[in-house]
Parts: sequence; C-alpha cells; structure tokens
Amino acid sequence: MSLAVPFDTLAFVKELETAGFSTAQAEAQAKALSGVLQKVEESRLQELATKGDVKAAVDAAKVDITRCSSFLMLDMGQRGRKAAVSADRTPNRALQGLSISDGWPAA
Repeated sequence: MSLAVPFDTLAFVKELETAGFSTAQAEAQAKALSGVLQKVEESRLQELATKGDVKAAVDAAKVDITRCSSFLMLDMGQRGRKAAVSADRTPNRALQGLSISDGWPAA
C-alpha cells in the first residue's frame, strides 16, 4: 500500500541549499527523507485495525459467547437432572421416621 505523505520536498531542498548543500546533495537528502517518511507511515497503518478486522473479531467473540452459553446451559441442565434424581432417591434425613401425627398441628 503506497500512500502519499505530505512532505514539501521543494521547500526542503531550498532550505538545504541555503544551508550550503549542493542541489544534488539536497535532492538526494529530500528523496531519502521522503522514502523514510513513507515507510514510517506504512508501518503505522499496518498497526491499525480496519472495520473488517473489528467486525471479524466481534463476530468471533459472539460465536465464542454462544458456544460457552450453550455449554453452560447444557451443563446446568445435566446437573439439574442429576440433582432431581438424587433428591428422589435420597430421603431427607430430618424427616425420616416422622409421621403426620408427630408434632404436626391438628387441622
């Protein structure tokens, strides 16, 4: 990806010439600096996330959340069924041996 970096090479060359550089030296310096600025800008752009990158990350997170939610619901359902079966098979120790007439108020 090649982008134009705003850099006034003519003004840069004239400034170097005023400082004592030859025209060839000033133009070579301007060309080199322009290339460096271009590479820096391209490097910075590679670090940015595009809208497509963000959308892909959000979509992947949604899929992960849906899978996790489904797994948790399945796990909770299985645990709930196990607890219900366990409750049906295991009598409550506090109520063992009591009958309705033991300590219950008369109706």
